[in-house]
Amino acid sequence: MGRERKALGKRVVHGISEGVNFSVLILLLLLLCFGIYALWDSALLYSEASHNHYKEYKPTHDRRRFEDYVKVNKDVIGWIELYGTGCDYPIVQGKDNIYYLNHTADGRFQASGSLYLDYRNQSNFQDYNNIIYGHHMDQHMMLGDLSLFLSQDYFQKHQYGKIYANHHWWGLDIYALLETDANNTLIYHPGITSLTQKQTYQSYIQEKAQCIRSMPISEDDHLVLLSTCEGDITNGRMILVCKMTNKIHKNPFIHKSFNLFDHYGLLEELKRCPLLVLAIVNLLFLLCILFLYNRYLSYKRKVELEK
Repeated sequence: MGRERKALGKRVVHGISEGVNFSVLILLLLLLCFGIYALWDSALLYSEASHNHYKEYKPTHDRRRFEDYVKVNKDVIGWIELYGTGCDYPIVQGKDNIYYLNHTADGRFQASGSLYLDYRNQSNFQDYNNIIYGHHMDQHMMLGDLSLFLSQDYFQKHQYGKIYANHHWWGLDIYALLETDANNTLIYHPGITSLTQKQTYQSYIQEKAQCIRSMPISEDDHLVLLSTCEGDITNGRMILVCKMTNKIHKNPFIHKSFNLFDHYGLLEELKRCPLLVLAIVNLLFLLCILFLYNRYLSYKRKVELEK
């Protein structure tokens, strides 16, 4: 009778132990799944924001793909590329400056949004000052590379780009970079027309620019301003000012070959979240330890039952 009670006690203890181990295993698996999902969700966001996602629609000598893309969304009005940066995207223009903050160029909801022209500008970029907005993102996406132009060396090496507007390509000569406030009504006043306004606008850019190159700017020119958020500064904005020209310069930067891992942003995402990666590795290690411990308990229980 005492032996049976002892055996029953051991079975109860083993049952409780296995129940606790199983609960811990489930908890660790849930934490592991959550960590993997967090990485996947962030990588998916950057995948959707990558210019690789749109490059097949970029206007070339054969513009049919781009025209097909315009049929998907009539708000698509052009394309912009800054040589040697990650900025190589379609341009849209909505009925306000809110919608495309979180919608892609083909109209899908996405936090990365689009590059969009101020709704007050003419869609053919024939205004004196044409303002394009976009998110500041890591991994060289959207307008995230604008902050690199704060370096004089980078600014000097990156001088050109191009823009597709009004059914053909124009050259872009990068003129200046300035930091300002989102509430700056002078700079964020698109489509100015009077000579006085243009002169004041030009003087403000020359006065406030962090980086600027010598370039003739007349009242008949067309400026393209790319505006994005600036780091940790509340309402801070960074603006890259470009001049539209008839001359399209050749892109001097060699494009990297396509890499599936980099394309979806996984490598950069792993670098950006080292603590999360470390947590996932530790969870995997704990799962292995728990698995081996359970195997040991099962083996020990089997041996005791055989006695």
